[in-house]
Amino acid sequence: MTYALGDIHGHLDALSNLMSFISPRQKDVIICLGDYIDRGSDSKGVVDYLLEFRKSLNLIHLKGNHEFLLERAKHSVGDMNTYLKTNVGGRITLDSYGGSIDHIPEAHWNFLIHEAKLYHETDTHIYVHGGLDHRYPVSEQNAHTLCWDRFYFPKQHISGKTMICGHTPQNEVPRNVDNSGICIDTGIYLKDGWLTALEVETGKYIQSNKLGDQIRTGSVSLESDDDL
Repeated sequence: MTYALGDIHGHLDALSNLMSFISPRQKDVIICLGDYIDRGSDSKGVVDYLLEFRKSLNLIHLKGNHEFLLERAKHSVGDMNTYLKTNVGGRITLDSYGGSIDHIPEAHWNFLIHEAKLYHETDTHIYVHGGLDHRYPVSEQNAHTLCWDRFYFPKQHISGKTMICGHTPQNEVPRNVDNSGICIDTGIYLKDGWLTALEVETGKYIQSNKLGDQIRTGSVSLESDDDL
């Protein structure tokens, strides 16, 4: 089974609750769509968890726009000031590392910045954090499109494959638009947000609340939400 996992944003309790419920097997594939950090209280714990997870299980992880924000903050005072703004959530991330960007371990930098992929493509799906320009092959698209584009009215990609993305918070449940794109960011950092994992082959989704003490399930509609 292939599971796509939406934006975690430092919510370790939700992540561990969701993975405990799914209980992935060695032959399963977990594809994380980026934004592991910021806004939640334990970004360091999330990265520690995923580093340990991939020692025994098949993890593919993508780069989100918040990983780019962290990378820029390391090299620019102006970008650091932006990163520390409340709506970004960088301060709470640095607090989880002891208060300073210099305390982030090399293994975490490698995971978040150097090892994270901009996209993952299979025979049937394209996984990105943000979005796609439907006119071009994914290999020809720039990082800004892949990590920052919003999921509003996606068009069928030139490849005919279904895009699965995060980045654009949905109204508590994943949204499918004409089977051209499925967004599974369900706003874990929001007041009533959830962390979502999607069983790609079946359309079933599993969600954990931010406290990590509730699980709920459902299915992605095969019809476009715009037609309902």
